[in-house]
Amino acid sequence: MEHDARAVADNLIEMSGERPLAPLQIIKLACHGWMLGLYGRPLVKQKVKAWMYGPIIPDVYRALKTCRANPVTSRIRITPEEFDERESGLIPSPLFNNLFCGSCSSP
Repeated sequence: MEHDARAVADNLIEMSGERPLAPLQIIKLACHGWMLGLYGRPLVKQKVKAWMYGPIIPDVYRALKTCRANPVTSRIRITPEEFDERESGLIPSPLFNNLFCGSCSSP
């Protein structure tokens, strides 16, 4: 099932807990690419755009642009979405620990 990219971003924000993420770490939504590569289906329903500094999803960018480079500390959307087992497994691990950790540097 395809999801609103902002719901996936909210999941990442919630999981970050004590390690808030920078907007750039969220707008890349690498878990979407992993879902396409591993299972041949998209995770998000929005189109990914090629921007100067890499792929982004405009809806997530617009929702986070007021944060600038500050850590994101609150959810984007009000309505959470349910994720199936495969989707839930891609969002937190291995992506969260490897790509979205507090020590990651900007691309």
